[in-house]
Amino acid sequence: MLGLVIQILSPKKVVIQYPASAEGGSVESLSSITPTSTDPPNPFATATATLTPISIPDRTETITVREPEKVVATEIAIPTSVSDEHLVIEKIGVDSETTHREIAKNGVMEDPAVPLEVSSYELTDYPELENQRLFAGHYDYAGFGPAIFHRLGELKRGDLIKLAEPEGEKHFIVISNEVFPITFNVYQILNRSTWLETINLITCDGTFVANNYTERRFIQAVRVD
Repeated sequence: MLGLVIQILSPKKVVIQYPASAEGGSVESLSSITPTSTDPPNPFATATATLTPISIPDRTETITVREPEKVVATEIAIPTSVSDEHLVIEKIGVDSETTHREIAKNGVMEDPAVPLEVSSYELTDYPELENQRLFAGHYDYAGFGPAIFHRLGELKRGDLIKLAEPEGEKHFIVISNEVFPITFNVYQILNRSTWLETINLITCDGTFVANNYTERRFIQAVRVD
């Protein structure tokens, strides 16, 4: 609809009112119309009109546009083989399920996939290590910061470590906390252990050079219950 208002005041005078423009500016009003015929008034007759400009002030509105928040998505691999074990080291805030990882034939350990993962490595191919358990976690992680084993260096002799398994919870106390060069052989360290049931924790340490740390921190703890 156009919103016109038409008033027929007499056979010779018709007033048409136009609506105000929503965008500001000038609109024109027909103040009078003189029909071209002397017949009775016909609203549909052709007419001439005198246009009188009407000034309407411009309307200004201020709109604040808020930029949408930027969401940064980080793709991180999710572990697919979560075990039925749970490692707890209350002193350094570790409380995590473990994830099975592999050790290659050349002795290279498969890295934990995410910053807060504790990886568990099978040693069943080494009968001489049947009383040993090996766990690893990241020291820190790109784009994340300090990771699950960042505070491993704080552990001291006598500190308690818990390992929950389906058959029950086991308790271990730390007997050593050492740092070795990156070239160290993990099997040599495991083989020096006592005959007691032992868990071994490993993470990075030293200086970060060429996308790797120069050393490895190695914790050993023996079962006490």
